[in-house]
Amino acid sequence: MNTVYEDYDTAVEIKSYIDTDLANGSSKYAKNLLTAEHAAQKAEITALIDKVNTANYSNEVPANADKDSDYYLETAEAAAYSLKAAGYYSYRARVESVIANAKKELAKNDITSTMTVVQIAEKVKAIAGEDAFYATNVSNIIFAPAATAVPTILEEGWTTEDFAKAQEKLVAALKAYLDDAKSKEYDAASDVVREMQRKEAQGETLTAAEKKALKDAQEKLAALDGDYASLTEVYTFTAKNDVAYNTTTKIKTYLQSPDWANDFPTTAVKKSLAVVKAAKVDEFNKKAEAFNQMTGLDGKPMYDKDVVSKALTVAIKAVYAAADADAVKAVPFNPNPSQDVVKSEMKKVIGSIADATKIEFSKKLYPTIANWSTAGYDKDKTKEVKTIIEDTKAAVKAAKTVDAVDEAFIAGYTKYDAVPTLQDREDAQAEKAYTDKVAEYKTELKILINAKAERYGTTFATDFGIDAATLLTNLEGTNVANTGLYAAYTVEDMKTMYDDAVAAVNNLKPIKDMDAELNAINTAIAAVKAPVTADSKNEILALNKRVKEFKESAEITNYTTTALRESLLKSLTDAIKVIDEKEITDAVAEIMKDGKIDLSEKSAVKAVIALVDAYSENYDVDLAATVGDTKTVYDHDFTKQEVAAVEAAIAKIDATAKPLDTNAIKAAREAYDALGEATISTEMYSKLLALETLATEAKNTKLVTGVKDTTIKASSKAYKGRTRVSWKKSYGYKVDGYQVYRSTKKSSGYTKMGTTKKTYMDNKKNLKKGTRYYYKVRGYRVINGETVYTQWSSKAIRTAK
Repeated sequence: MNTVYEDYDTAVEIKSYIDTDLANGSSKYAKNLLTAEHAAQKAEITALIDKVNTANYSNEVPANADKDSDYYLETAEAAAYSLKAAGYYSYRARVESVIANAKKELAKNDITSTMTVVQIAEKVKAIAGEDAFYATNVSNIIFAPAATAVPTILEEGWTTEDFAKAQEKLVAALKAYLDDAKSKEYDAASDVVREMQRKEAQGETLTAAEKKALKDAQEKLAALDGDYASLTEVYTFTAKNDVAYNTTTKIKTYLQSPDWANDFPTTAVKKSLAVVKAAKVDEFNKKAEAFNQMTGLDGKPMYDKDVVSKALTVAIKAVYAAADADAVKAVPFNPNPSQDVVKSEMKKVIGSIADATKIEFSKKLYPTIANWSTAGYDKDKTKEVKTIIEDTKAAVKAAKTVDAVDEAFIAGYTKYDAVPTLQDREDAQAEKAYTDKVAEYKTELKILINAKAERYGTTFATDFGIDAATLLTNLEGTNVANTGLYAAYTVEDMKTMYDDAVAAVNNLKPIKDMDAELNAINTAIAAVKAPVTADSKNEILALNKRVKEFKESAEITNYTTTALRESLLKSLTDAIKVIDEKEITDAVAEIMKDGKIDLSEKSAVKAVIALVDAYSENYDVDLAATVGDTKTVYDHDFTKQEVAAVEAAIAKIDATAKPLDTNAIKAAREAYDALGEATISTEMYSKLLALETLATEAKNTKLVTGVKDTTIKASSKAYKGRTRVSWKKSYGYKVDGYQVYRSTKKSSGYTKMGTTKKTYMDNKKNLKKGTRYYYKVRGYRVINGETVYTQWSSKAIRTAK
């Protein structure tokens, strides 16, 4: 370090001294000194960060971790670790996040050779200041306070396997405690029984109190096994799932000094409640099995097994947590049929459920679609985000299963999350990799521009109206205006900006060509026929696009565009806007002529939405955001009307009609499914299910009758060593296959030759030449789990060759 500043140890002191030094007109050593000081400070911080061995931190989140565990972080807690959202995080993930953000912030305070002394001094002050990121985050979170310290594997000495073994040890100790308590109660009750029996054997008359004691002891002995079995079941679940026992620190503490009697009492009240709970859990397990076995008459499962399993887990937890028998009795276990489950999942991911702003998948929280923000983006990316949101909603609503809903949601969120915000670009611009890439592309552009200027000759600046250096500055752009290369959101994205800049250099037009293009545009503007009509729309819009592209090209070379007849073009554009506005207002007025929007006008509303969107795109005006009838029509939601229409259609179907209107039932189901996440009343949905059951039963009855009435005509032909039996089924009802039987007697002794789906079968086995054989065939079809047969075919008779 230069001796002029050797007495100053901190960047703040150095900055103060330099301010004085500069004020006195001396800056001989300032820049070199500050650059060296910055490098030293940065090296010190980097070394501090690099000391952290992330491998020492557990990278696991236990499968049984819930929102009450140490692994779940609320939004504020997550922010303390530089994590963006609430969720489940391993200790290693927290440390890695802090380190990554520390390096990112460190890069923001980097310096470049083009900075002034004052700018460098500010960077030195920032990197060493008490509020600098590395000081508050890296030091405080990883190395300092116990309140936010992250335990490491080495500190805990625990792995997932260790935890599982410790939990087993806890459960085993709990069972041993309960077995001991049971033995003590058994011994005490047995003593009472033996004493009373001794008295009776000696001819003593038991008092009323003694008789009651004997009866109580005998009842206790009879119930003891069941009571303690229930108690063990309930308490084992508690020990495995209650946060009071199953976190690493707490399980270790409890194993060292358990408080069995207080935490797991064996009182009569507790045993009685445990019996009720165990019985309820057994009931729920049996119900779950029944739900999983239930199928509709179409053979498809009525309940999703995953949904039943999740509902069962929730119900069992509620049972074990219940405070008394009444609370146990009140615990519900009624998983929704699979049709409703899909809609429920749609509501969850879309965000239609009140106060549900996030949804969890694989221990990661995602914002629901309703909470996907369109703020913080530039114009083009806002449009991109809006499209992603609408496409994701449509994909979710079109899904037929819960998994399909989730897949559509995750796919949409992945696209949404990948769209960079303005803040993302600002953060990227502060990173060294970004500025390095700008410098790299700037160097390449400089070479390209200089080569072009050299090839063109000494009149380059005069002919093009710009010198090489200014052209390079324009193409580079600035991070303030986010122009040129700095328009890129990422380093990878910058390649597009660079390619555009290269194309601009290669296609650079001299002033005379720009003048010619300007005159051509003006001529085209003037050529638009008056008065403006709807037929002029495409021509005028094309001219607006042409002007925009010309001005963008002119901006690169600082070409003056004031001579463009933009005022005339604006008046032409305004005229065509008036025509478009009238088309929209007329369409809106037609819809709103009776003061309301009917379901029958859905197509007309869609047409208005298309017109408004096109208007907004063509004239850069958000017409949908305006007030009045246009906004009313644009924003109208037909859901309630569609729900009412579906309910009305279901209500109209007569369940007692003979024959049943199966077409109306099918149409009602299709309309219900088309509602997306919207549901109908429980009453109407139950009726729809009942109607579908009746329709399936009616269909099955018809099928059974039809298959039973189906006739088959059989024939045969003998060949050397084989006889082929062929048959033909009467028209009308399909069968799954055919059974072929053979006998040497016409009316008895038939045995099955085989089963086939073909309409013939060759008899080769056990065929005796010269023997006459009788063949008969019947078709079969499985309907609702039952095998139904056609009539027997006519007999085919053939003598074997």
